[in-house]
Amino acid sequence: RNAMFSKVEQDLGSLQSFIDAGTLDYVLFCIPPGTSGSWIAYAYIKYWISVYNDRWCEYPSVLMHEIGHNIGLALSGEKNNKYGDQSGIMGFSYDQDEGPMMCFNGAKTYQLGWFQDFHRQVESNHPFHWQGA
Repeated sequence: RNAMFSKVEQDLGSLQSFIDAGTLDYVLFCIPPGTSGSWIAYAYIKYWISVYNDRWCEYPSVLMHEIGHNIGLALSGEKNNKYGDQSGIMGFSYDQDEGPMMCFNGAKTYQLGWFQDFHRQVESNHPFHWQGA
């Protein structure tokens, strides 16, 4: 990633200046095959860089997941699996180019402030106790 970043900035100038000018919002680095390890992708929280290993750059769920980090979202885990919540794209990512048809779940869209016309805040003087499976 560092070599690619340096080459882009050598050829085009400071990427940060493009971000600051509003010319770019996010920069995705697709690393060619041959890197060490079995990593898939990573992104910086509330930052404009995401990095993808080889063909993982081609899969929409991976792209959406990592851009989710760029816009400030954390992982969606369940139990002991930090990617375990499959109700939205911030859980596990899929190596498919035509699916799955997923988006950010309700909790994430609420966190982002999307669809505010549909937000409802309910207050109660009684504590809520869940019973069930």
